[in-house]
Amino acid sequence: MSAVTVEINGQVDARGVRCLESLVGDRQIKTAWYGEELQSTNTRAVDDLRRGVIDGQHLPRIYLTDLQTGGRGRQGRTWISDKQNLAFSIAFPIAPSLASNLGLQSIAVGVAIAEAIEHEFAPIKTKLKWPNDVWIDGGKFGGILIERVSSVADCMVVGVGLNVSSAPPAEEISHGAAAKSLANCLGRMVSKWEVLDAVARRLIDIQVDLEQDAQSVIQSFRQRCLLTNKTISYQHDGTKQSGLCEGIDDSGGLLVQQGAEIRTITSGEATLVRVQA
Repeated sequence: MSAVTVEINGQVDARGVRCLESLVGDRQIKTAWYGEELQSTNTRAVDDLRRGVIDGQHLPRIYLTDLQTGGRGRQGRTWISDKQNLAFSIAFPIAPSLASNLGLQSIAVGVAIAEAIEHEFAPIKTKLKWPNDVWIDGGKFGGILIERVSSVADCMVVGVGLNVSSAPPAEEISHGAAAKSLANCLGRMVSKWEVLDAVARRLIDIQVDLEQDAQSVIQSFRQRCLLTNKTISYQHDGTKQSGLCEGIDDSGGLLVQQGAEIRTITSGEATLVRVQA
């Protein structure tokens, strides 16, 4: 199966094509798919892997669209993304040493986005809301969706949605947090292609960091953890729970003190994680 490096579908932005060609040319990614409009980049990537349309020689492979009409978040939630913002997914092979704990992948992806944004757009500072949200200026800037695909080879698809130039209005948000855009926080226009280049490169690099020095990645998350030392609530097995967040453990689980007990909560166990007023 031969690999086409950048596959174009529809009338796409030439700046996006140049960004993808740069990533491929620098061997950050192997191949790319770029479409004018798509329901979900994660869905397309997962389907391609399951149907055998792509294989190991194509990976890492990035999926990008100018307009995502039905993006997905955790627990079936919708991610709203228009042409001013950024929606993309990267299909990765999973390193054997990391295959047993995808919880760390969510930690690493959040750290990669945070570090890339802080480096490229200083002095902006980020916070990471376990398990999969990136915050700036007191509101949600980005979301992460990671899906494992084991049908052909052990792979994962990392979906990223970032509010670059606009943020959804309050009535369109179901997760209880105000949405913020990078442009509004900086007080200037921001090129989403600049954001894509910086974030995609760091996402690739952090896979190596996670294999070689996972503790440094975990520590980077801890320094930005939005929930640490705050009383939080969450849904677990259909019931509302609450406790004091003590940060994350070395496997990426959330540590919550409930009475005399400290519980470890995995991302698959908890939903609607929020800071209590």
